[in-house]
Amino acid sequence: ERDASRRYFDDARPHVRDAVHGVGAFLWFSGVFVAGALYLLLLPGFASEAAATIGRKPLPSLGLGLAILLCVPFVAVVLLITIIGIPVALLLVALYLLVLFLGWVTAALFLAQRGLAAARPGRPVSRGWLLLALLLGLVALWLLKQIPLAGGLIGCIALLAGIGALAWPAFNGRRPAAAA
Repeated sequence: ERDASRRYFDDARPHVRDAVHGVGAFLWFSGVFVAGALYLLLLPGFASEAAATIGRKPLPSLGLGLAILLCVPFVAVVLLITIIGIPVALLLVALYLLVLFLGWVTAALFLAQRGLAAARPGRPVSRGWLLLALLLGLVALWLLKQIPLAGGLIGCIALLAGIGALAWPAFNGRRPAAAA
């Protein structure tokens, strides 16, 4: 049955396959924006502070992001080996996936903050402007990822910086503002 389905998709017309891929990419992008908007609206102080951390401390954010990206799966596997650690490992994996997702949104929010600072210097930013800027930041990251050869590296750096910026307050020993 698997060969039959593979044959069906291989024989499908390329424009149909491209259309399905395009719809899926649009739905994923829309979901990322909605999740990012919820993150920004529910935790505005934390989200803004995390995004600003990328600009203030880019190398520590990248380093911490890399450490988290590489070490957390290893720690989760070690915890899974022990019977007592299984619930903690499952919680750690769920938190890890959330941090990966929000790391990307945080990197887009960093671009959004930079864009707003350039487009509206010295003026107050409403939630509507911030959401529009987040949308444009996500589009900018998506476009940067489309660059041949360099796009993957740009996406990786953005993700690592976002992950590190999210975790920076926990490793720095201070708590960010909960609301703005």
